[in-house]
Amino acid sequence: MVELFFGFLQLSFYIIVFTFIPVTLLVRVLSIIHGKNDVKVNVLVIIDVFSLSYYYFIPKEHRFRKLYNILLFVYLALSIFAFGFGIHMYV
Repeated sequence: MVELFFGFLQLSFYIIVFTFIPVTLLVRVLSIIHGKNDVKVNVLVIIDVFSLSYYYFIPKEHRFRKLYNILLFVYLALSIFAFGFGIHMYV
């Protein structure tokens, strides 16, 4: 049972490492692809690491906003488990 738990911790670590950037980048690109913002704003939304530009420039009623929020909470939960895996490997 403990091995299963540590396997889940390791799996969450790999999910974070390999899917966080491509998935969030894809949602950001889909959010701005039909927008009426200028190029500078679109580039800021895509390359901003902390999602501040996304929340500042994309309106709240946008159709991908809820999906983006859910993805961030899922990745937050997975990163907490991945942190547990890092602690397990260190100790």
